[in-house]
Amino acid sequence: MGTTSMNEKEKKIISNFAKILPNISEKDKEYLLGVGEGFKLAKRSKRPTSKDKE
Repeated sequence: MGTTSMNEKEKKIISNFAKILPNISEKDKEYLLGVGEGFKLAKRSKRPTSKDKE
């Protein structure tokens, strides 16, 4: 897998999460981890459709 650099929005997202993670419950951390895993799976399984090409 190649390396990519993050854009400013991506850096802001990471920065915000880094600030809040030490202060949230383990339950909320598990939730965020699940959301991230869900996005990762959705991204992997997304197949281009004719609608995506418009």
